[in-house]
Amino acid sequence: MFAVTPPLRVLGSIASWLLFSLAFTLLFQVSLAVLAIGGSCASGGPYEIEVQCPAGVELFAPLSIFAGLAAVAIGLFLARGFGSALELLSWPILFVGLGLAFLFAGAQGAGGGAYLIAGLFILMGVVPLIWAIRVSALRFLLGSRSAAGVDFAAPRNGRASPFSSAAWTSSDPRTPRAADWLASLSISVLSSAIGALLALAWFGAVAHART
Repeated sequence: MFAVTPPLRVLGSIASWLLFSLAFTLLFQVSLAVLAIGGSCASGGPYEIEVQCPAGVELFAPLSIFAGLAAVAIGLFLARGFGSALELLSWPILFVGLGLAFLFAGAQGAGGGAYLIAGLFILMGVVPLIWAIRVSALRFLLGSRSAAGVDFAAPRNGRASPFSSAAWTSSDPRTPRAADWLASLSISVLSSAIGALLALAWFGAVAHART
């Protein structure tokens, strides 16, 4: 496996969070648009279409899925444990977010089925979230190592990762500093905000172009 320099770790964390936020926001917008017209639609093809998909759905539905997977891969292979753990957070964000979309659809009159799916999705997201934070809040929110690649010492009776039995993997772990928390959280929050804004602008531009 190739060596990752500190700037590359930081860039990997920024890129992964920005891309994932963009992908998830697009998927969320697609979900809202489709649920608003009954939950199903179609576009193109030789057959008569009863419900035409809203603008952007046929483009952003598959694109958001592949972009989200690419974002997680970037975080795994470039960030390498630096920054908030997208590979762990992506699942709760995805299912809780989609659950909220179904919850909103239910409130708009989509019926009891929307509430049922919303509850199931939110449960699927919240349970792993609580488990991961209880087992390893350090890895979940901060990351397992600094940008320089130095592993963080886990808290007493804690782990560096929910999937590891050891508290750390390096021979010389150190206690996380305030600067480490600031770097990790600011990257994830700011990159996510930028990604979401880009997604909203992109989705809106495509929808406007089709009207």
